[in-house]
Amino acid sequence: MPFFRQETNQSRIFAVKKKSPPHPSSAGPSGRDKQKLPTKSSPPARPSKPAPRPAIKAPAIKTPAVKGPAFKGMMLFGHHAIEAAWNNPDREFHALYLADGSQPEWLMKALEKPQTNRPDPFVVPRPLIDQMAKDAVHQGIIADVAPLPEMDIDDLLMALPKDSGATILMLDQVSDPQNIGSILRAAAAFGAAAVIAQERHAPAITASMAKIASGAVEHVPYIQVTNLSRCLERLAGAGFVAVGLDERGQNFLGDLPLADRNVLVLGAEGTGLRRLVAEHCDHIVRLPTRPPIASLNVAQAATIALYEATRQSGQ
Repeated sequence: MPFFRQETNQSRIFAVKKKSPPHPSSAGPSGRDKQKLPTKSSPPARPSKPAPRPAIKAPAIKTPAVKGPAFKGMMLFGHHAIEAAWNNPDREFHALYLADGSQPEWLMKALEKPQTNRPDPFVVPRPLIDQMAKDAVHQGIIADVAPLPEMDIDDLLMALPKDSGATILMLDQVSDPQNIGSILRAAAAFGAAAVIAQERHAPAITASMAKIASGAVEHVPYIQVTNLSRCLERLAGAGFVAVGLDERGQNFLGDLPLADRNVLVLGAEGTGLRRLVAEHCDHIVRLPTRPPIASLNVAQAATIALYEATRQSGQ
């Protein structure tokens, strides 16, 4: 049976003790307290009613604030992202947290096997998971993991088999984490070798990006470089042909015979490719879109371009 550590918070129970009603005094009323006799000039006094007893309010019970654990590394949440990280030998786990009542099937099966360098899950109240994830869609599971080892262009080229075909995606000023997460997922689905972005204009891997990528961050290197133009020059020296996708292109992507090694370069929505990056591309092409909506989201365009590259390669 898998071992879980249970963390609970004790809450205080307040018992409210009702006060006994005041006992009437055994002594009779004094002379000053005696009721005055009515006179002809004044109406008879009515007997006074006792004052209503004030309601007794129970003290409010406050749930004590629960402070989440301090993370040693970065956060991941979502089943696909964490399952892929769990099965990645290059990913180091510091802790794994499950919401009370959550028993994902993939984790139950994984815990039945001997585990190396994998922690026993903590089972915690769901409000604590909500607090840790800051109301993100966490699916009841959060992991504290170390970032993956960084990779640069030289590492990528050394990892590729010599004279083998490959497709790389390059993002020019694409800064939206959701778009980058979707592009990483498409890159993994179509077997891209890497996704390259400029360090200054693109975010690092985040928990939200990893969840949208659905585990792709464990399979496709996400490389951030200082200068895209110099990176294209380095890739050209390794036999890669740069194909820029831009609405200003004269030819369609499907009409261009792609090489064995390609870099598909996509710009940000609206601005497209910057001038210097476009000048370092061997071809500028566009997708055969038509009005009334002639432009696509950059993640959608990347998916179509990856499909065309895969189709032409015959894989």
